[in-house]
Amino acid sequence: MNNPNNAMSLVILAAGRGSRFGGPKQFTDFGPNQWPLMLYNISHAFKAGILHVVFITRPEHLAVLQEKVLAKLPSQMTYDVVYQDISNFPQECFVDSTREKPLGTAHALWCAKSVVKSNMLVINADDYYGSEAFTLAAQQLNSNGLVAFELKNTLSMHGGVNRGQCKLENNKLIDIEEILDITQDNEHECIGYTTDNTQVNLPLTQLVSMNCWFFTQDIWPALETVLTQTLTENAALDVEAHLPSAVALLLTQNNLVKVLTSHDAWFGVTYAADSEAVNLQLTELTQQGKFPALAEQ
Repeated sequence: MNNPNNAMSLVILAAGRGSRFGGPKQFTDFGPNQWPLMLYNISHAFKAGILHVVFITRPEHLAVLQEKVLAKLPSQMTYDVVYQDISNFPQECFVDSTREKPLGTAHALWCAKSVVKSNMLVINADDYYGSEAFTLAAQQLNSNGLVAFELKNTLSMHGGVNRGQCKLENNKLIDIEEILDITQDNEHECIGYTTDNTQVNLPLTQLVSMNCWFFTQDIWPALETVLTQTLTENAALDVEAHLPSAVALLLTQNNLVKVLTSHDAWFGVTYAADSEAVNLQLTELTQQGKFPALAEQ
């Protein structure tokens, strides 16, 4: 483990195959710096005082990770690389020996258990979260929670999006409901659909989850339980275990899950056609001085 001070670790979920995008989009270069999106996030994390990064990836991605990301990290940052290994799961789980599809984000984080011995901030490799998310999370050293975004800052110009609607009580999370095919209806609200196809109206300021979680070591037993309950001999062959299920378990155990709000724009790439908008936004942010060269920070 390369985090001697047990400070917060940034954990980046970078094992995706990017089938809809046409390749592993987490390593596609964007913006004037021609960096993968995760490197822009690492720049913000470093500025917020996070000095340890864990990359969860696949063996076939190691060379490109080394070239495009690891070689550009500041000398003050340490890192670990772990693989989302389909054979790495709690002893009580059952996984068919012929399975190739990844087991989900809960399993991905589980694979980092041996190198994350402190508080952690968990993000997707192929999304951009803005600087405020890292500033907020870096201050949460003994809490479980989510950095949420206002819906208006996560919409796509290319069509409907799926988002996790956060339901709160006194700024604490009580539930996340998946809302599908969200589009802006007017200057005040959006429309979307629940999983049973009921139409719902959402204000533009509705807080949504973009998978930007901060956890203490409490997350490991929750992940173990979720994986054990999900990966059973009778489960569907393509079943996956995801982080929100582990968070839901924390809630049932009366653990407080904070919700912090970032007012930055979030953006990501689902399809190759999204690249132009991402490049434009990163160009604007770069011109505002948001991304000093990592070596200069």
